[in-house]
Amino acid sequence: MPTLAGPVVTLQNGKRIQGRFNRALRIFLGIPYAKPITNASRFALPQALDSNDEVFCAQELGQLPLQPARDRLALLGGPNCLNLNVWAPADVSSAIPLPVMVWIPGGGFIRCNANDALYDGANFANGSIVLVSINYRVGIDGFLHLPDAPANRGLLDIVSALQWIRSNIASFGGDPKQITVFGQSAGAGAIACLLGMPSASGLFHRAILQSPSTTTHDEREASIALSAIAKLTGHPAEPEAFRHATAEAHAMALARLSADKRLRQAFGFGAHQRFPMRPVVDGLYLPEQPIRAASRSERLPLSVLLGSNEEEARFYMVPNGEILNTTKEELHRFASDAGVDADIVDQCARRLDVDNRTPGEILCALQSEYFYHAPARELAIVLASKGVQVHEYRFAWRSPLFGGELGAAHGVELPFVFRNLDNDSAKGLIGQPHPSWQELATEMHHAWLSFAKSGNPGWPSKAAAGLKRFDARRYGVGHGVRPHAGSDPA
Repeated sequence: MPTLAGPVVTLQNGKRIQGRFNRALRIFLGIPYAKPITNASRFALPQALDSNDEVFCAQELGQLPLQPARDRLALLGGPNCLNLNVWAPADVSSAIPLPVMVWIPGGGFIRCNANDALYDGANFANGSIVLVSINYRVGIDGFLHLPDAPANRGLLDIVSALQWIRSNIASFGGDPKQITVFGQSAGAGAIACLLGMPSASGLFHRAILQSPSTTTHDEREASIALSAIAKLTGHPAEPEAFRHATAEAHAMALARLSADKRLRQAFGFGAHQRFPMRPVVDGLYLPEQPIRAASRSERLPLSVLLGSNEEEARFYMVPNGEILNTTKEELHRFASDAGVDADIVDQCARRLDVDNRTPGEILCALQSEYFYHAPARELAIVLASKGVQVHEYRFAWRSPLFGGELGAAHGVELPFVFRNLDNDSAKGLIGQPHPSWQELATEMHHAWLSFAKSGNPGWPSKAAAGLKRFDARRYGVGHGVRPHAGSDPA
């Protein structure tokens, strides 16, 4: 038998995985944790892999789940998407297994890209962590609610990946009894769902939720989504018709629906439903809305780190000019459809400088509160009441992009958490990196490392009234900080 180049690990079932060395790290890319998706299994549960004696070469990134590209009306990915990546220290001489961090990327439940250079796990692995990032089904294949198919297939893919990690991570030097899941946006929303899902119980021990999007669909909202996709694809809203249509046609229909708020409203979505594809409260896999389900769970993580960004919705409203063109009517319609009281709208307005109290700025502040601030705050309260050690943060550093108007928007913290400032995705959030920003990157990255190792990021828990602010006034930014009339306590 020829000698294998690169590091080789043997999984629990005897299968061997060959990766590659990169300086002091071992890297394994595109490892399948379940069978590839076929036309027949698009709407099925993830299936366990068959064992065989072949050596799997894990030296190239795997396929992404089928999804629309962000910058054009085109598709990425395909069916062989149930895969994961592992970064681990090359020195495995220590008998003490290392803590494990599992990254669940976001993307509004219609996109997912664990392969993005933004999420390269080398810096975490250099901090004596085994870092895993996972791809999972999104969009129609992952979350469309069909009456005769299992619901929340994307969440069940994540559960399948976590089961694989628990069984096999020791082969990479990781400790299966010390697993921290972390994610942002829909990735954090997925973790919020996992907290109350029976099938995920005991699969992780700590959790980090960055800007958790906990909105779910009920049966009525899921039916609206199903009808809309069927109409846009050009077939009946029946399970058999969905099975005969192509995954590509469905993905393109979802891309249109996601990009056009007027189209969504024409199909019956409310003005507050920016995201047309969500996990569904199905009573089985996801028994209740995530925060309520967490309040009833008897097996929660020992410690949780969670928070949000100061100006989340600027990510959606600044680049396309929506923040400048929003009318009072649109502001009031959002508040009405979302069931938000007038005093909440007033509170959001009062947090802004008087000169910035335009309908667009107020709607932006309201959407930040509705989609991210309030869910993070409510989840923190529920988890703390259940005895979980909860550490909160608020990210207030403002990106200099769009003349400084992007601000502390959704996702801007990601380059700093991973300490990956110099890649295309990072530059799309923060621009060309400045040396002075390394202090913030170092502090955030080390806080996440510390939490994964000890359950303590370096500041007091909620029980001690602790809240960490990563603030622009301390770390500096390429443009001035827009003044606010008041603070926004988390």
